[in-house]
Amino acid sequence: MKLKSFKDNLYLKGHNKEIRCFTTLIYNDFLAIVSGSADGTIKIWNPNLSEDKLICTLKNESTVWCLLSYKNNDNNLLASSHFDEIRIWNPSQTNTPIYTLVGHQLNVVCLSSITINDMFTIISGSYDQTIKLWNPNAKAERKTAWTKKQNSLITTLTGHEHYVCAITTIKITGENYIVSGSADKTIKIWNTKDYSIYMNLKGHYHGVYSLTTIKYKGEEIIVSGSYDKVIKLWNPNSIEDNKVIMELLDHQDSIWYLSSFEVNNETLILSSSEDRTINIWNPNLSEKSKLVESIRNESNVWCAIPYNYSDDPNCVCIVAGSFEEVKIYK
Repeated sequence: MKLKSFKDNLYLKGHNKEIRCFTTLIYNDFLAIVSGSADGTIKIWNPNLSEDKLICTLKNESTVWCLLSYKNNDNNLLASSHFDEIRIWNPSQTNTPIYTLVGHQLNVVCLSSITINDMFTIISGSYDQTIKLWNPNAKAERKTAWTKKQNSLITTLTGHEHYVCAITTIKITGENYIVSGSADKTIKIWNTKDYSIYMNLKGHYHGVYSLTTIKYKGEEIIVSGSYDKVIKLWNPNSIEDNKVIMELLDHQDSIWYLSSFEVNNETLILSSSEDRTINIWNPNLSEKSKLVESIRNESNVWCAIPYNYSDDPNCVCIVAGSFEEVKIYK
């Protein structure tokens, strides 16, 4: 498979410290890019506008380590980390949080979501070594300036021995499972029926800071990125003791962020690293190296996501965050 060469042709300026995370959000009927920064702000962008592409700024007032977008009834909502809390926003209606989820003891650094028993559930991972599951639709206990939803907590998962740095979800034999990566070098898979540890994956030599899942040969598998510079692909369905089915080795420094996307029916992995590169991988290639494109950035790349800029599903660009600027590679 031959990809086009990605070139940076658009810069979104407005942050004044490094950009730590991205998501996308339906905002007034268009797909917006949402960036979170160490400057304590969340910015919502429309890259298709000819003039000012910044739509609005949300003041988070602390480093935004992670973002999650989701739909609740007719509202497109946004969740962000705020120290040891999770703030919930409705950006199309107000620039202040509509409520917060409280319960962690240290910084929240990763967010994901899952449906359990037909209930939408937010998952958070924290430096306090725990994973928490939340029902964002639970009624609030009391009213404050921003309603604090202390009774939204469903359960707490414990078992990691260091920071929980990454969260994703996976289907195994038709059932939903939670996957967590930690600075303790392990990946844990959690059963959502009794919240026990279903599987403990070991193989990285340093902390696991990023996770995603992809379809590979008809099965959903886990992709992990680590401080050890290695991306590993794991098949939890394998009967082998070693669940690692592939390693991607071209990065020269820590891997901070992973995501995936499809082009021409091929599933590709997107990774960003402290080595100042954004790599695109095709795990289905027969060649030993699965690297199909490497984009060189001017500084560390804390996060990068795919973004579809037209109705054609194959028109994908790369949105990257480094220092102060959002770069769009087309």
